Amino acid sequence: MSEKELRCIPQSIFPPVRVSGVNTRYSNSRNTIKIANLWRDDTDIDDLIEMTTIENGIIKQFPIDYRSIVALLIVYNNNKNKMEFSYRFNNNEVLLEYKKEIEENSDYLYSEIIKEIILNAQLLYLTLHTYQNTNNILISDKCIRLYRGFNLDRYNVFLNNIKVSKGRGIITKPINKLRINEIINTTTFLSTTIDKNTSLRFASLDSDNIGIIWQIIVMPEYFKKFNYTYLGNDTSIIIENNPNLYEAEILLNLNAKFEIILSTDTAILEIKEIFLFIKKFSSSLFFIFVFFTNVTS
Repeated sequence: MSEKELRCIPQSIFPPVRVSGVNTRYSNSRNTIKIANLWRDDTDIDDLIEMTTIENGIIKQFPIDYRSIVALLIVYNNNKNKMEFSYRFNNNEVLLEYKKEIEENSDYLYSEIIKEIILNAQLLYLTLHTYQNTNNILISDKCIRLYRGFNLDRYNVFLNNIKVSKGRGIITKPINKLRINEIINTTTFLSTTIDKNTSLRFASLDSDNIGIIWQIIVMPEYFKKFNYTYLGNDTSIIIENNPNLYEAEILLNLNAKFEIILSTDTAILEIKEIFLFIKKFSSSLFFIFVFFTNVTS
């Protein structure tokens, strides 16, 4: 791997996603944007339960909630057997909070809400696939630099069970065993930011644990495959103290693949920084968690 990716000139202007209109060829439907933007919503769990739509005693719609979707995907994709899955499922802090709220303040079954969370994950996956590609939106001779901050304590399960391509299969590795040129396969939606300082805040989270920053580089030649899932306002990374940077998120879909091109330790907040290069995107269909249907515990 050459240093081309590391030395690329990054994009500095990120326009908002456009809503479809008469003369907006490269745009998205209003409903598509609405669904994706729900990912940023930070509504309390008790309010989410109250917002649930019921018809004839059957749940018709449960609000999209990033916390529950990520928790469920991490639990499902990072276990060796059903026993380990059952343990993690029944001890996940986010899912336990849902279970407590449902049992104390609603007539819903916990399994019904879990099913709705699965359906929301599928809806979000399909929605992000409909976003316009980046090649018609951003400058074609500049790359995109994205950042994702992880706190090792909070994302311990995810970071110690990274899915890595090996031959035609997938193996699992902890974050400290990853090597240059290996291909990472994501098993959850990945919130990223165009602002490195934002990722540093998420990596620290007032914890003594080591933080990890993923710097993700998207070269222009991949813009035709890269959905422009930017969930922010019109913003620029070169404007000092730009308030729009705090919400400058690009949400990466399930099954994105990254090639590791550099790993380095820095002194900033004891951050270990890993440089990733978007290798390709999988077109695999989203998998359904069949046996979740009967979860009642």
